[in-house]
Amino acid sequence: MNQTWAGTGSYDWEINRANGTVGADPGWDSLLSTTGTLTITATGASQFNLNVFSLLETPVDTGGVLSNFTNTQTYTWLIADFLNPVSGFDATAFNINLTQFDSFNSPYPGTFSVALGGTGVAPGDNSQVYLVYVPEPTTLALLGAGVAIVAFRFRKRFRAKA
Repeated sequence: MNQTWAGTGSYDWEINRANGTVGADPGWDSLLSTTGTLTITATGASQFNLNVFSLLETPVDTGGVLSNFTNTQTYTWLIADFLNPVSGFDATAFNINLTQFDSFNSPYPGTFSVALGGTGVAPGDNSQVYLVYVPEPTTLALLGAGVAIVAFRFRKRFRAKA
């Protein structure tokens, strides 16, 4: 099955567990094709819309808070997997719409992007497309600084008692 993602086109992608299984419930949607090619004709000026929907982890999968999402962790979710290499991939050709994405950890101080597999950003190979979440570096730095301050105070207090 060949598919083309053109400018102003869209893909409604659903997820109900951040650490679930691709193509399963609980987990997330993925276009899995054992034949064909994905061709991306969208551009930075005329983007393809990836509409991200978080769902409650229930039998009916209604809209709601995403289960097991931690905003300080990096995620790579396989959203499309084809037999042949993706043609025309350009990360700027995607508009990621997060208006239907909700998590216990909102706001999510990081960035969502689309990546081609095997590029160093995402695993896999060039026949796969991933949605990637990367926490903001300052969030991780602040977390690290907080741990360092607690450790320093503990060490100082421990030395004073010795």
